[in-house]
This record gives sequence, structure tokens and C-alpha cells, in this order.
Amino acid sequence: MINKASLLLAVLALSGCLGGGGGSVSNISSIQTATPTPTVADESSINVRNHLSGMQIFVGDEIDETSNNQLRTYAAVVTNQSALDFILETFTDDTPQALNVTGDSFQARNDFGETRVVNFSIGTSNFSTTIYIDEQSDEAVNVNGIFLSGIPNVTADGATLTSIPAGTFTYRGGLLHNSDRSSAFFSSGSFTMVANFDTGRADFTGNTSTLNIAATNIAIDTNTGQFNSNNLTITCPLCIGIPDLTAQMDGSFTGDNASGVVGVYSSTGGEAVGGFAGVR
Repeated sequence: MINKASLLLAVLALSGCLGGGGGSVSNISSIQTATPTPTVADESSINVRNHLSGMQIFVGDEIDETSNNQLRTYAAVVTNQSALDFILETFTDDTPQALNVTGDSFQARNDFGETRVVNFSIGTSNFSTTIYIDEQSDEAVNVNGIFLSGIPNVTADGATLTSIPAGTFTYRGGLLHNSDRSSAFFSSGSFTMVANFDTGRADFTGNTSTLNIAATNIAIDTNTGQFNSNNLTITCPLCIGIPDLTAQMDGSFTGDNASGVVGVYSSTGGEAVGGFAGVR
């Protein structure tokens, strides 16, 4: 048996997966600068909007109690607040809880990091989580896809954002994608995002082994570091009789001087959800 604080540290040797649960609800009106010893007052959890898929989008800053109480910036596409609270508390709350890991397997690797699948149980309840672990820098941006109450939920996180630079930067990393709302399986892939902080716009291209995912003219709020789009497209070039999907995207830049980026998305009809994390 291991407790929930050890799930990603012991099983995946992963540090700083997300922020800790239980933050206060407030509006992010400006970029927060990380402090050496963050407190609950530094945390925030904002339901920025609901996607047409019916999924709720949260962006915030949370203390990761399993990683030296670091403040982390996250984005989440979840069914509701309860699902978000469960994810945050399971992966980052340092309070011991009987959590039994029943499986840990390698899924895929790309040029930027590794994807693994971990099965675990809490009491009589069984869970499966797919985790992309970015290995490009010490910031440790990550994506976590987990199946809760028959619905896939996705969170992505990185170090708390300190400032927004001037100029244009290219971000690369990994993504997780679920195209079957009745399945716990997340396919893995990679992405490139080019952000122009002078114009407040960005372009995104991603792919899995079968899908292309893209958006142009993504709006960046250079005061908060958050971004959103309603014109993400998900296409399957080799699929016959499967229409393209339109999706909505939300996320945030992370780390010192926007060194990283995390985001989530869902298709307007609810057919697909996903998330991504990377660095420049």
C-alpha cells in the first residue's frame, strides 16, 4: 500500500504533477508571482467557462503538498467541481489515504517525454489514469487523463506563471486525447504551439497516430497568461465516414517568463476531450 502523495512520486518517479486541492475561489486578475512559501491565499480555482460539450473548464493555481509545497498552475476539463476536487486531492494532497496501485505500464514515448498508465484503487473503487510526463526541463509540465463515473476528465499543469515576455516563442510537448467517452483509453501524441505575445495570438498543431488537431488565432490574455479558442479542429485523414470535429480550447502559460504552456479541450458535441503540456 502507498498513500496518494506517493502515487506519482514512487510509481512514476514524477514530481510536481498538479497543485493541491482545496484552494479558495477567486478571480485571476493579474499574473501571480510565486513565493518561496505559498499559502492557501495564493491558491485559486476558477470555472472560466463551460464548453458546449457540457464539460466545465477550470484554470487556477494550487499548492502541491507532495512537492515541497510548490505553487502550480493548472487547466482542467472536468465534469464538475467534485471531479476536479477528487483529482487534485488524490494526486497532490499530502494527507495519507489508503491507495493501492494495481498496475503501472509504459504506453508511449515521443521526443519530449513519456506516457504511462497507472491503475489504482481507493477502498473498493478502481481507477485508471494516463499520465504524460514531460522531460524537457525541470519545470515538469504534465497531463493527466482519468476516467471518473464513466466520463474521461483531463488536467494539465506546470510551475506557476511569473511573467509574460515580449516576442514570439515556440512551445513543444505531449498531449493526451480521448475519442470515446465510454472508454478509459487515452491516445498519446505531440504538439507545437507558436505564441506571439506582442499581438496576443497563437497557433496550435498537434497529432496522435491517427488524428490531426489544430487551431489558429488563439486569443491570449497577456495580463493573466490564459488563452482560449472556439475554432480547434480534430480531423482523421485516413478515416472513412467520420466527420471532422470542432472543439473549444482553454489553458495557461506557466513558469518563469512563460517558459511552459498547459491546456485542455473538448469537442462541441462531446465526442472527444484532451489536454497538452510543453515548454519552449
